[in-house]
Amino acid sequence: MTRLLDGLVELSRFDAGIVKAQTVAFLASDVFVREYASLGQQAGQRDVELVWHGGGTLIHSDPALLAALVHRLASNAIASAPHGRVLIAVRRRGDGVRLEIRDNGVGIDATQHGRIFDEFVQFNAAVDGTTGYGLGLAIAQRIAAVLGSRIGVRSEPGRGSTFWIDLRGAAVHHRPGNPVHAVFRQAS
Repeated sequence: MTRLLDGLVELSRFDAGIVKAQTVAFLASDVFVREYASLGQQAGQRDVELVWHGGGTLIHSDPALLAALVHRLASNAIASAPHGRVLIAVRRRGDGVRLEIRDNGVGIDATQHGRIFDEFVQFNAAVDGTTGYGLGLAIAQRIAAVLGSRIGVRSEPGRGSTFWIDLRGAAVHHRPGNPVHAVFRQAS
């Protein structure tokens, strides 16, 4: 019950406009390191290989909100891909950055894509073996909006899912010699 109330309070904070982005320049690896332990533990419990790419990418955004978004999307991907693989990748795209979370899980039928981000909607509860409240993706959508973006999804049954957000103007130009690619790998 506490998780449900926490989720509802979080939704209401976004809906009321209380949450604002505090943008700074940071490496994507800062977000990866922040979420590595909790997501790695969840992945290990479900025998999911968790792979991180693009840690050396410099970003201008809100690191706490981006970490919360990564956590929600990756948690969802891990839950829908038992004994599978989840890729968390950050790539430069022009003057922006694309964050992608890919899984090779059960996928979601295209007829259901319009409902994915609705509150209290769950598609993969039986796969996960746990019951949630269907608030995670609704909150993720609101986080993306605060970051000035929206979440896109590509998914089909039996082929997994890819969720992404494009953060326009978020790429920070790096000096030659700075790392532009890093890989973190968590194998269960």
